[in-house]
Amino acid sequence: MAEWLKAHAWKACKRETVSRVRIPLSPPLFNDLAQPEIYNKMIWSPYGRQQMKKFFIIIILSLLISEISYAKAVKLNCSFKDAYDSMSDGSVRKLSSNNENYHIISQDTVVTIDEARKFFAGGKADRFDDEIIKITWVEDLKGPKGTIKLKKSWKLNRITGVLVKDVYSKVVGRDSSYGSPFTLRYDCRVAKKKF
Repeated sequence: MAEWLKAHAWKACKRETVSRVRIPLSPPLFNDLAQPEIYNKMIWSPYGRQQMKKFFIIIILSLLISEISYAKAVKLNCSFKDAYDSMSDGSVRKLSSNNENYHIISQDTVVTIDEARKFFAGGKADRFDDEIIKITWVEDLKGPKGTIKLKKSWKLNRITGVLVKDVYSKVVGRDSSYGSPFTLRYDCRVAKKKF
């Protein structure tokens, strides 16, 4: 008898019908915004205004950050000034327009400075301060009779605006050290400005 009462009490507590109430899916946002009444409620209600402020603040901050990052990179238009070739006796000869390659070496150049990353001419600078920016790298020039190893050194004086490109060379397998530099000088007047 006691078992029958327990079973009966359990059945009485069990729900016989399941609620048939269904929660509909929320309509798409753009369909809501297409209705003027809902649009006005979303935009002009206190909650809507608060959300719009946050949205605009995020957009403005992202634009400011991108502007700051772009402002750190500066392109300098440098006009060719003169070129020098070091002779075997230690003297230096200034190249003139009569030189056969003068029309190639006498072209203007553009260099990029990235203040944030301390980059100069596309690479990490060896020295980067308020007066001098300098970078040095080595490059191999392969030819039919051998390989020439080039050491390039670019130095920009930020006070005078003069860019000096020194190119040292040695023949791999013959020269034990780099020879005297071939020097190009440029005038980068933008470098005189504080950036």
